[in-house]
Amino acid sequence: MTISFDYTLLQWFGIYTLPGLAYVIYNMVKLYREHNSRFVNDMLLAIHNKTNTQKRIEDSIAYGVASICILVAWPGFIVWWLLQKRDEPEALDDEDEDEFACTMTHLVSEVTPIEAEVFNQVHDPLGKAPKLPFGHLNKAWGCLLAEMTEPADQLWSFFIPKDSAIGKYRSVSGDVRGYAIVRKGKIVGELVVESD
Repeated sequence: MTISFDYTLLQWFGIYTLPGLAYVIYNMVKLYREHNSRFVNDMLLAIHNKTNTQKRIEDSIAYGVASICILVAWPGFIVWWLLQKRDEPEALDDEDEDEFACTMTHLVSEVTPIEAEVFNQVHDPLGKAPKLPFGHLNKAWGCLLAEMTEPADQLWSFFIPKDSAIGKYRSVSGDVRGYAIVRKGKIVGELVVESD
């Protein structure tokens, strides 16, 4: 009596796990490229009170279990990964909007760079501030102008009244004035020139 083994099932399982294996390899390479420096790793180990050996064992177990799960359930992980990628640009847009103190409602009027420089020419009778537009902020002004990279970019003055909410968790304690770059209906840069 001979026992025969059906290799067809094993072949199908191998074919099924190939995309999962490719996904595991992709993530391992990505993880290797994004590894922390030795200093950062040493600091994390000190914070979590672990030795290097403990950390390596925990990482090996975690990566091993995750790899086995991906090999078996890779279709679910691919769907999850695609959903993450789809939501990523929206999250980046939200972060960019909250980064600036100025919002579209705070914009006052569109100005040219020359008008802004004339209005903000510094005249310090003590001679402590440079006789340049925006004084000590002249370098920051130059950086703001350098951000105007597209022909349709607009420079706007803005005013944020006292006790206005800025971002998600902050509010201003005094009036704030400055200039913002508007690109395609969104603020992409700002310079605060006066704050009480």
